[in-house]
Amino acid sequence: ARLFGGEVRGITLGERVVPEFSRKLHVAAEPLVIRREWQVWRGWDSGLCPSVVWAQPLPGAMGINILGSRTAVNMGMAQMILYDAQPFQNRYGLVPARHGGTGYRGSSGGYAFSDVGDPQMTYGAEQSNSEATVARTVENMLGTTMIPGVRSWPARREALHVAFIRKGIGDRMFVQIDPDENDMLIQALDSKCVYPVNPATGRIDDSVAAMKKASGLFHNVLDALAYLLVHLYPAEDWLKRQILT
Repeated sequence: ARLFGGEVRGITLGERVVPEFSRKLHVAAEPLVIRREWQVWRGWDSGLCPSVVWAQPLPGAMGINILGSRTAVNMGMAQMILYDAQPFQNRYGLVPARHGGTGYRGSSGGYAFSDVGDPQMTYGAEQSNSEATVARTVENMLGTTMIPGVRSWPARREALHVAFIRKGIGDRMFVQIDPDENDMLIQALDSKCVYPVNPATGRIDDSVAAMKKASGLFHNVLDALAYLLVHLYPAEDWLKRQILT
């Protein structure tokens, strides 16, 4: 890709989890404009390196804009929200509609939010407070209600595949990623999230456990995106429409 196509690529040590991803096709050439009239969705993954992804689906299921993403290393969810999530939202004026406010990148404040994430968040203890669940931490700090995500890895994996092969409006692909606010997510999609390959047999282990072990902290932000995509755009729904048409 570097020699013949001029693409900036990382070294892939295994089979990419989302081989359909292309920096050229899926990463926007310029920062994405945040639309106040479009709902903002947040996808969450918990654990030692909690992650969040902000996105705006286009009207009519014609695409989705990935506005930003953050991953915190060795922090609890409360710390991640305080030091990573809230500063991102403040920078772009992403405040709930009832608070009003003024934003940037074309936004003018007052947004509707929905949140979906790792189903373990509904019963996993927050590291800094054993009395609270991780989901309750998110709900209390951001004034939202957490939707438990789909647990099945095959369903999340297929949602990722379908989202990145779909076409959107005109020449754009269905998924467009902001180039300035998604460094770790772009790396995860491009080369960091992989299934390990057995060097002796050449066989690929495509289990979620193997993927997480091979991908290190990069899998967290991919998981956050997967929970969001499978909730909004289940692969089977799109595949059924393709068969009917």
